[in-house]
Amino acid sequence: PLLRSSTAQGHPQRVSVESRLSLRQDLGLALLHLREEAGLSQDALRLASGVAQSRITAYETGRAAPNYVTLHALAEALGVQASAIVSRAETNAALARTRASRSR
Repeated sequence: PLLRSSTAQGHPQRVSVESRLSLRQDLGLALLHLREEAGLSQDALRLASGVAQSRITAYETGRAAPNYVTLHALAEALGVQASAIVSRAETNAALARTRASRSR
């Protein structure tokens, strides 16, 4: 299955399964790093956010991605805006692409 998103011109485009997996992993790493920077354990984040620890583990390992409401709950517990989590994920992805292109 493919997700649909929009190009800069507003035209729909397809997003591959591989891209979705990468996005989940990038988002997971961003959550992990922000949690560690905040000095929180997964259990402490669970208590502060109301999100099950098993879900936090799934997010941080890239096995799942939080929905909009959950992302906001995690962000609030981490003391950041949800956009900061997404921005960190995008930055991590860009750095990874840069490293990959340099190693070729």
